Amino acid sequence: MVFRAAPPLSAALAAWEPANRALTSLVSVATLPGWWTERHLLFVLCALCSSVVAALTWGAILRHRMRQQTDILRRTMEEEAARERRRAFVERERGRVLEAINSSMPLEQVLGMITSFISEQMNGLCCWCVPHNGGILGCNKTRGVDLPVEGMPHTRRDIHSSSGEQLGIFILDGVHPPGDPLAGSELLDLGVSLAALAIDNRRLYEDLIHRSEYDQLTEIPNRFLLECRISSSLTSAQRHQQRFALIYIDLDRFKRINDQYGHRIGDVFLQKVARRLTDRLRSRDTLARVGGDEFIALIPIVRDRSEAEEIARRLENCFESPFVIDDLILQGSASVGVAIYPEDGGDAHELKLVADAAMYSSKQKVEGYHRHEREFF
Repeated sequence: MVFRAAPPLSAALAAWEPANRALTSLVSVATLPGWWTERHLLFVLCALCSSVVAALTWGAILRHRMRQQTDILRRTMEEEAARERRRAFVERERGRVLEAINSSMPLEQVLGMITSFISEQMNGLCCWCVPHNGGILGCNKTRGVDLPVEGMPHTRRDIHSSSGEQLGIFILDGVHPPGDPLAGSELLDLGVSLAALAIDNRRLYEDLIHRSEYDQLTEIPNRFLLECRISSSLTSAQRHQQRFALIYIDLDRFKRINDQYGHRIGDVFLQKVARRLTDRLRSRDTLARVGGDEFIALIPIVRDRSEAEEIARRLENCFESPFVIDDLILQGSASVGVAIYPEDGGDAHELKLVADAAMYSSKQKVEGYHRHEREFF
């Protein structure tokens, strides 16, 4: 075995010199001041805190905005639901008013329903309807039906028919305006339209009733209304053991007037005859036109036959004065027949037969007289 001699100490130190320098440099680098100083660390902590505060603040803002949006949405939905309920209620009330308009309810009650409905929907505002045919309709607990005086705030709307004719005035008190002006305007328009429909419809209904019960030329009752009143008189006479009379009136030689002067003169002649006959009767009596030149007078209460015959003579005497039409002077006459309940018949048909027979007998005498007069001259 061969042993090598150890290197000298100086050589060993010389070999460790580079390593020693490197270690020294590393230690010196490690001992230099680093980036994570207390100042930098504090800055980082402040930045982190600011970010957390900002995040919390933004979250709170978002929650507040979300709560606001939720409240707005809830209020909008509640208001919409309230409007829908109000519309439904208005439609129901409108339906009730339309049913009343189409029923036989008096017009005053229908207009009262309309004003009460509008007043209730307008938070108790006073509401009036003043139709042209007279009367003031409205609802107000404190002022009754008194209209607003000059200077008081109020809203007026004219009520017009479908043809444009003014039917009246609709008035709304303006002392306490509603919270929703648009709704108030719509309700006022609804009230005006319902009032116009009620008045116009009732006028049409009354006109149809009038046409069905009255003669269009002479404006006196026709055969239909006469039959109704005879039936009523018959019932009353049976219940109270009374008498009533029918007087049949037939104009003499009316056809000659039509043929000689035309139908216009004949129509005016009939109108004047109807007025004269009506003037000779009492208000409770009825004069009806039942044919071209035929009339029947209903006397609902008579004591005896003599009273009925006295009334018949009054009707005959109304022809003593001539009828002046344009530049014509026409002389008229009539044949009259009387029937008394219950002596001459127990129902309307029998009474009319008896009165017609009596009238025909009277007419034969008149025609015979005039025929003899013409032969004599």
